[in-house]
Amino acid sequence: MPQTVIDDAFAASREFHATPLELKRSLKINENNIGYLAGTPLRGRNQWPDGHERMRAAMVTYFKTMERLGERLLPVLARALGMPAEYFAQFFRNEAHINLRFLHYPPQETHDEEQFGQGPHTDNSFITMLAREDVPGLAVGLPNGEWMAPPVIPGTFLVNLGNIMKRWSNDRFLSTPHGVLNDSGKDRYSIAFFYSPNVDAAIECVPTCVSADDPARYPRAVYRDLVLEFYNANYFHRKDFAGATETAGSATRPRP
Repeated sequence: MPQTVIDDAFAASREFHATPLELKRSLKINENNIGYLAGTPLRGRNQWPDGHERMRAAMVTYFKTMERLGERLLPVLARALGMPAEYFAQFFRNEAHINLRFLHYPPQETHDEEQFGQGPHTDNSFITMLAREDVPGLAVGLPNGEWMAPPVIPGTFLVNLGNIMKRWSNDRFLSTPHGVLNDSGKDRYSIAFFYSPNVDAAIECVPTCVSADDPARYPRAVYRDLVLEFYNANYFHRKDFAGATETAGSATRPRP
């Protein structure tokens, strides 16, 4: 990945986040989880603001470059599970499910321990590649329950595995909990690339990760169903958001 592509992508992110709030709201996130976040499910056209062609070009270049990098990692991850190098490629053909997010965390001026720029969570991707700058704020959960701030190493991405890889590997590989608290006093930007299989892919524990002593922990499932379940449980803008009924019930009496 050329450093100039990363630098241009960060410049594009700053350009977008500096636009008026009214413009960003006109691109608000939709049912396909495409858009600004303050039809076939999971498929849709990107939303672009008018008059920012260079920004768009930089973002598209970054997307395509990262997609090629994701494809190159598939054989590595397959071999790590003792499978043939080409094993995962079949699930990513015909348009993998990819999300690219240009994230902006303004400085947080609160000392409330429950206040986050982004609360602790795991990604629902197969693999996530994060580009960062030198502003701290990211924390990663360790298996012993402690949290650490991963160092920023120039010229590298921070890579973590997501829930789909955890499921595929029958918990041999874990999904990494992480969150953001920007108490640096400066604006923090990062770029998250979420790489996942085609929406029609069937996800079931790979043969090398199950045995008589370690049976499959997860049933076979279609990726589309898994990700929609995740979105509905975590994104309030979705019409099937799991918290909608609870929220409404706390304010009004349920109707028969």
